[in-house]
Amino acid sequence: MQATASAPALRKLNAPSTIPAFSVVALYDGFFANVRIMEALEWLKYSLCPDLRVCPVTWSFDTLERHDVRSTSVRAAAAADLLIVSAPDESTMPDHIMKWFTAVPQQQRASRPVVVALHEEGSEFSSAQGRLCSRLREVAGSWQTEFMSNADFDQRLDRDFATRLLSSKSHSPIHRSKPFGGEFQSAPRYWGING
Repeated sequence: MQATASAPALRKLNAPSTIPAFSVVALYDGFFANVRIMEALEWLKYSLCPDLRVCPVTWSFDTLERHDVRSTSVRAAAAADLLIVSAPDESTMPDHIMKWFTAVPQQQRASRPVVVALHEEGSEFSSAQGRLCSRLREVAGSWQTEFMSNADFDQRLDRDFATRLLSSKSHSPIHRSKPFGGEFQSAPRYWGING
């Protein structure tokens, strides 16, 4: 026999949250870069919850080669509070990713996401002077936004920082409760009739 949720329980699950949403767009290049992203997102949830609801979406560099995915991700990044990029520090950014960085500020936003470079630790490129950090620092400068490397991210991004960031983006005294300004929603977590 299949158990079904009652109508009030369904309404409760779909009710809008009153907790402010902190939106994160994460890009990664490769397996270990994805692991760093997942660890960073877990750390963010641990650090910011229950005061803020962390709403992340992630894309690999490979999926951003598709035009439809790239245009969706550009809109999401333009509306996000935080952009995390994780890639091997010694590699150069692919052309389609550089075009992606150029397209984000063209979305005409009053404020840009804070840019975070998650690079490999324990290698000769583990300082903030490697290729990834240098390139993302240039991107943040051209976007006129803040840049963080691994150490900055771990030490500075706490509830107070995130709340101040949301306050500076909010046009009203009440923080927004929808991620990405309600314009972008990630795909449902479950698909199909049993989801």
